Amino acid sequence: MRLAAHGISYSYVPGRPVLRGVSVELAAGEVLFLLGPNGSGKTTLLECLAGLRRPGAGRVLLGDADLHRLSPRDRARRIAYVPQVHRPVFGYSVLEVVLMGRAPHLGTFAAPGREDREVAREALEAVGLLGHAHRRYTELSGGEMRLVLIARGLAQGATFLLLDEPDTHLDPRHQHRVLTLVRDLTARGLGALVTSHSPNNALHYPDRVVLLSAGRVCAQGAPEEVLTPPRLRETYGMEFVLLVGGNGHRALVPAQGRSSSSAPTGSESGADSRYLRERADSLLAARKGR
Repeated sequence: MRLAAHGISYSYVPGRPVLRGVSVELAAGEVLFLLGPNGSGKTTLLECLAGLRRPGAGRVLLGDADLHRLSPRDRARRIAYVPQVHRPVFGYSVLEVVLMGRAPHLGTFAAPGREDREVAREALEAVGLLGHAHRRYTELSGGEMRLVLIARGLAQGATFLLLDEPDTHLDPRHQHRVLTLVRDLTARGLGALVTSHSPNNALHYPDRVVLLSAGRVCAQGAPEEVLTPPRLRETYGMEFVLLVGGNGHRALVPAQGRSSSSAPTGSESGADSRYLRERADSLLAARKGR
């Protein structure tokens, strides 16, 4: 099963497209990261793939079916959407929030039954929050809220989980917890699309990465092929350096304090590299001169 956009375009204002002929595919069982600057169309693309917005051109397919010819109920049984910002207005319990994911499987005036509650509890157990089932959702931390919303998506029984910046405003430990969970869920056959502003997270957690800029796809493929300093410079308009430690761990960092002509963009620097030694010496000299 695949969720795919084929040459889609979308405009909020006529004549000013936010998406321009974008084609991406998400397969069940994989994690796909979507990166790009603010205003590049990431959230709009996510909402088109979720069926929340209808493209002005192109098609979104779920398997072989046109997504927008399916009923909202059928779409919700297959695609779960976790928004970037969720502001609860009522103090529902954690279990009640997760039970909302069962709505596509219930009749118009039906209430969740024993089976629905069991599915919700299993979803909470999967994200490690079963012990919080009766806590107020409004009392949770930001990271815990993200996990509850992922559990709600699992309770939907969806094949595809679309997450809009789930790592935003979280400390590194909670980012790792959320993204590792998303990674682990693909073992169940779930396909996950994650928008993010973190090249480093995109370097480590997904199977594939898509770079989006000005509403167009710049590159897509394996993280190590797409997330190179030259491509990131083209996408974000700034220099990046790829650092490689002696243990093989990699990190992408902005080349702060260096002009575009002198930054070692595209080079790989280890812990004992000449570049890092020179940077460390120059920083120490600058501090002593203050």
